[in-house]
Amino acid sequence: MKSMQVNSTSADPMLRLVAVPQPIAGEGEVLIRVHAAGVTPTELLWYPTSHMSTGEPRIDAIP
Repeated sequence: MKSMQVNSTSADPMLRLVAVPQPIAGEGEVLIRVHAAGVTPTELLWYPTSHMSTGEPRIDAIP
């Protein structure tokens, strides 16, 4: 499936179009097909977009 990923955790992150495996719903989960979504440009600068709660960088984050 197609996805937009954050290319880095640098001060000037950008989104890139990539192909990723389709997720598989686990027990007690559902998989929802999304037709369209929007991203606020400033979301790329939000700390949770580029870093996990432990402070480690999120690699190839999908906002």
